[in-house]
Amino acid sequence: PSFEEMPASVKRNCFTYGQRAINRLVSTETIISANEVGAICSALQLADMINNHEILVDEENTRICSERIFTIRKLLPKFEQFLHG
Repeated sequence: PSFEEMPASVKRNCFTYGQRAINRLVSTETIISANEVGAICSALQLADMINNHEILVDEENTRICSERIFTIRKLLPKFEQFLHG
């Protein structure tokens, strides 16, 4: 389903775990939960889909993703590998 179609509880979890992951990474904590890794992976997948024009967003978000395309494409397989073993 599209992000708009997702239940509010799923959206809340994405934001909650994503924010926790960001806080841990910024504070250089080394222990990140599987849910937090999943939130990072989801964000990377979303950014990659934006770069591939599979999801249309506003010009500012398109620019942000485009400027980070190489980082996104380098990190995404690592996070997917971690999640899927």
